[in-house]
This record gives sequence, structure tokens and C-alpha cells, in this order.
Amino acid sequence: FSIKLFFINWIETIFCEAIDEDGLFRVWDMFLLKGEVVLYEISLGIVKFQEKELTHLLINDLIHRLSRPPFEYINHILDMISNNEISLEDSFYIMQKEEKIAYEKGILLQTYFIEDI
Repeated sequence: FSIKLFFINWIETIFCEAIDEDGLFRVWDMFLLKGEVVLYEISLGIVKFQEKELTHLLINDLIHRLSRPPFEYINHILDMISNNEISLEDSFYIMQKEEKIAYEKGILLQTYFIEDI
């Protein structure tokens, strides 16, 4: 099972296909205010709110459910993010920093090995 089966679609469309119009306007407002971390927070909220139901589904049903989350969850999730009850900001920025360091290390190693050839 790969998270890419539903998460990439969420991010590529910034939830346009998974959320109703009112919720979508809120997502865009939050995205513009908070940045890309809000996309991860919404994703976490969608999965956490359905956690019990999702654990009992087969893969095809799971993907379908995550592609079209129940609308009643979305507004509650967005409220929780607005109130900082769901927040990934600290871990998100640490992850970004670690990715940048790993990328730079890769470039340095690549440069070192290319020079030896």
C-alpha cells in the first residue's frame, strides 16, 4: 500500500476534487495564509477522523473513501487547524530543513565522486 495512491492526487489538485466548494475556499484561504504545511495538516485530519473506519476497508474502498472524504469532516478539520488543534508546522519545517541538508550532502558527494573519475 502506498500513500501515493491518494495523497499525490490531493496535493496536485489542492483538494479541489475531494472537498465541496465552501470547504475549498477555506482551504485556499488557509493555504495562502499558512503555506504548504496546511495541506499536510488537512491530510492528517482527514485520515485521523476516519481512522477507525479506514482500518477495516479493503485497498480499493480505502482509496475511494480517501479520495472523497465525508464533507461533514472537512469543516471540523479546518476549524481544528485554524485553532491550532492540528498542527504540523514544527515537524514540517524540521523535515524541510533535513531534506535540504540531505540534498546538499548529495550534491557534495556527487561532486567529490565525479572529480575522482
